[in-house]
Formats: sequence, C-alpha cells, structure tokens
Amino acid sequence: MPVDVQIAVAHDQIRDVDGWLGQSSTAQNLEQKTKQIKAEQLEDEKENRLSAQIEAWAQAVVTREKALACSAAKTPGFKDPEVCIRVVDEKESQQLNATYRGKDKPTNVLSFPAALDAQMLEQTQLELLGDIVICASVIAAEAREQGKSLSDHFAHMVVHGMLHLYGYDHETRAAADEMESIEREILDRFGVNDPYQEI
Repeated sequence: MPVDVQIAVAHDQIRDVDGWLGQSSTAQNLEQKTKQIKAEQLEDEKENRLSAQIEAWAQAVVTREKALACSAAKTPGFKDPEVCIRVVDEKESQQLNATYRGKDKPTNVLSFPAALDAQMLEQTQLELLGDIVICASVIAAEAREQGKSLSDHFAHMVVHGMLHLYGYDHETRAAADEMESIEREILDRFGVNDPYQEI
C-alpha cells in the first residue's frame, strides 16, 4: 500500500546548513557541529522507525478491509489504496480542526476521506483513500492522562483514523461498538491492549 508518512514536527524543519558554511572552523565550532549532526541523524532514524511503524498499523487496516472486499465480491480485484498520514504540531492540528470541524483546538487525529468521482479515479488509476492528520503532542498528553504507553495510543489513533477513511464512525452506539471491535481486533495483532478497557 502506498502510504506517504510525513513527520512535520519541530525537529523536522529545514536545517541551517548554509549558515555553517560562512562560519570559521575552530575546533570547538567543529565539535558542536559534529554533535548537532549526530543528534539530527538520531532524529532522522527515529522518524524512519516511526514512519515504518505507522505504515504497518495502517497496512493492517487495509489488509482487513481488502480481505472483506475480496470475500464479498469473490474477486481479487481490490487495489491497494493511496493514503497520506501527516504527523503535525498543535498549531497545524488546531488550524485544521477549526477549519474542517469548527472546533478551535488541537485534536488527536483527523481523517479526510478522498472525495473523487468515478471518472477521476479511473483517470488516476489509483485508489485514493484519503489523508490522516495526527497531532503527536496531543496523543502523548492523552497517553499520559490515560495511563497508556505512547506507542499503544499512537497505534490506536492510526487505526482509528484509517477506519474513518473506510467509512466507519462512532456517531451511534451500534456504530461505535462495531468500530471499537475492529480496532481491538487489529490492535491485538500488534500486542496492543484494548484501548477502551478501563484502567
């Protein structure tokens, strides 16, 4: 599944490499730059691991939905969808939440299903599922408040957002029960505890 994971939090901003070129190369300066480069490389490694994990969580939802679609249609013609998952800061989350939901505060996850007509989908030859926006700091705060591991809560929010792209919601008790059951099933594959269990 083509999943485009974008980590757009503070440490991922464009680095001031050009500014280094004009500075004198004292031993202390060089040592500081070396430490900064190593720190940035560690951040890049963390981003790569996070991106890979997000892709795995998202793929688990796609695999489930693909199996259901193929079973129902008795055909293997289900295409892998295109999804963009963007990890953002509170400012961007708040802006999007205010614009699209009328709620002027940051939120944990927002899902934006693709709204393309059949002709556009045929022209692109892609199965565009949509976009997900995740606010890392909100998820971290919720994980602390709820006594959950950050990884488990992050997994839950990725799965939750993906299910919204597939049309699941929690507007009624019956719909919420169905969505929560699917979330438990998928998260259990990753060893994630029931996110709705009282702690």
